[in-house]
Amino acid sequence: MKARKIIPSGTKFGKLTVIEEVGLDEHSHRVFKCKCDCGSIKNYTLINLTNKKSPTRSCGCMRNVHEGVKARCKEALYRTYGNMKARCNNPNLPNYYNYGGRGISVCEEWQNSYASFRLWALSHGYEEGLTLDRIDNDGNYEPDNCRWVDMQVQSNNTRVNKRITYNGETHTLSEWSRITGMTRGKLAHRLKCGYPLSVVFYEGTLPNKRWFNV
Repeated sequence: MKARKIIPSGTKFGKLTVIEEVGLDEHSHRVFKCKCDCGSIKNYTLINLTNKKSPTRSCGCMRNVHEGVKARCKEALYRTYGNMKARCNNPNLPNYYNYGGRGISVCEEWQNSYASFRLWALSHGYEEGLTLDRIDNDGNYEPDNCRWVDMQVQSNNTRVNKRITYNGETHTLSEWSRITGMTRGKLAHRLKCGYPLSVVFYEGTLPNKRWFNV
């Protein structure tokens, strides 16, 4: 007769930890009370715990987590979250130089928690079809510098914040604002109106429309 295998308390089967043996089931299989790492306590048969092909390794929470990850990946907002982090963290992406390559980063709160980013998004006007926009194009991805906008606003913001070369120097609009002492809003307005750069960076008040058309 085959010797009865001793399964001491504390034995681990994946995420399950044996508490005690509780008896036999209706098929005379040995049953053990186990605690999952997630805190759930249930009874499991030894034959299932030791099955070589498909052993029981958790109370089901591992499957739930996997299904949760798959569901999140299908969520449009989660894709936005992933793209935001990739632009700042992955130097292999072709557009990295416009983000992480020039010092743009994701705040620690969002970097480490999709749940935190999602909560902010849903409480700040997120809807499918809107895009994540940084108010200050030289600032980081963080709650105080981000908003949800449609593609037209995003496009306008991108055009206004492209790098501008003037007198042999190339800077973003915010950088030019700091260099010249002119407000960013004034510079952006003049660019949007299509003024030549000599007019955009003119520090005085423009006398009239004829002046910049000459």
